[in-house]
Amino acid sequence: ARSVELVSPLSSRAFAEALEERLSAYGYSLEDASMRDELAAALASAPEAMPLFEFALTRLWDEADHVHRKVGRAALARIGGIGGALEAHAEQTLRKLTAELGPRVAEDATRAVLIALTTPSGTRARRTMDELAREAKLSATAASPDRMLLTSILGALGNARLVVSEEGRFTLAHESLLQQWPRLRDWLVASRQRREL
Repeated sequence: ARSVELVSPLSSRAFAEALEERLSAYGYSLEDASMRDELAAALASAPEAMPLFEFALTRLWDEADHVHRKVGRAALARIGGIGGALEAHAEQTLRKLTAELGPRVAEDATRAVLIALTTPSGTRARRTMDELAREAKLSATAASPDRMLLTSILGALGNARLVVSEEGRFTLAHESLLQQWPRLRDWLVASRQRREL
């Protein structure tokens, strides 16, 4: 109450140290020092870097060479790099939904749900199931998703950790999705004027 403490974003150096600390705690290391510096620079320059940092490291860990305890460039390439990790994961989730529900239904309904999880100005929103159903109906370009379809899509997005639920409200798990997933960005831009009106 007596003072204000400003918390600044992490620098490239701080990200580099955090990477090495986290990996060495489990006896792992990066392929080389230049990879560490490249990763740290990418993270420091990314908007909303902390959620992206967490997500990218989780994906890198899944792809690591667990026999030699190394995280290499090949693993980084497989996840699409730091910026591409979230996009690749989101696109893969959409492909799975498409396989399950059919191309047109999956894309239209998922677009409606994801748009409903944002505000007209393009930030994350927290919605109950009823609010989500109402918002998705307004943002749907074709037939709006019914309750069963809505539950299915939320389940798939939740399992993929793209959407989280807390106290009966749903929201996007990562603010980074709004910057790092071009498809979602395009959907939001295309719907913005109509939603604002």
